Amino acid sequence: MLTVQTITLPATPDGHETCAIQANALAEDLSPRAFARTDTSRQRANSMWLGSERALSFAGVKLGAEVTGNELALLLRGCDPIYGPANIKPADRRRATTGHLIFSAPNSVSWIWAQTTDASLREGIKQAMMNAAHRTLGHLARTRPLLDGEQPGTGYAAAAVLHVIARDSPQPPPPLLHVHCYLIGITDQLGDTWTPNAEALSEETVGREGGAVGRAKLAEQLAELGFQIRGRTGPGGRYFEVEGVPTEILRPEMSVRAQCDGPVQDAHYGG
Repeated sequence: MLTVQTITLPATPDGHETCAIQANALAEDLSPRAFARTDTSRQRANSMWLGSERALSFAGVKLGAEVTGNELALLLRGCDPIYGPANIKPADRRRATTGHLIFSAPNSVSWIWAQTTDASLREGIKQAMMNAAHRTLGHLARTRPLLDGEQPGTGYAAAAVLHVIARDSPQPPPPLLHVHCYLIGITDQLGDTWTPNAEALSEETVGREGGAVGRAKLAEQLAELGFQIRGRTGPGGRYFEVEGVPTEILRPEMSVRAQCDGPVQDAHYGG
């Protein structure tokens, strides 16, 4: 499941303060750290920078490095020479934007992550989610006209934050693994990096195509972890589940009632 939104970057001090609050909440409150088991020695970061080397160098960060709350706050404030990561240029100076894409796991994957006591498996599932998000963003950056509305880019830079439940979940909250991806830059043929084109990112088929690419990568990664994959599930037969998970866990209402405005396997929310 992939939902796609665009964020118009704020230009006022009040907007910046709001961004700082949101960034710190995104970085920690719903991350796997908040639900850590006793053995935390092998835990990976719950947030990281994703993208191509050139684009990330313009943002002044490195692939796989942890995204801090302060960095995320700067990102949400604006990707331009005044407020955001250095050297990333606004594609439209009248309305600089950041792409907000939410890639969510099938219900069965979230349930397995929540139930297993195998620390290495939990970490493997987390990494599989990040790898799927990386594949999704890379595909969209290189095939969709996100650079200027007319041509695709050669690479991208994004901050990815993994959450394990929805923000407005009921009690007790159902597990809901999803990655918030903040797409801050698209690299052109000359090597310059620009903020993504809002209109191209908002095109209605972007979510469905990106979601399909991400799910294919996630299924591949889960198969490497030893899981059996059952395809053609969910609305339109576009999704998959892991075999062996209790049927009642897979009901759509298990995710829909989380009221999470996006990371839900439902036909009404992207693709």
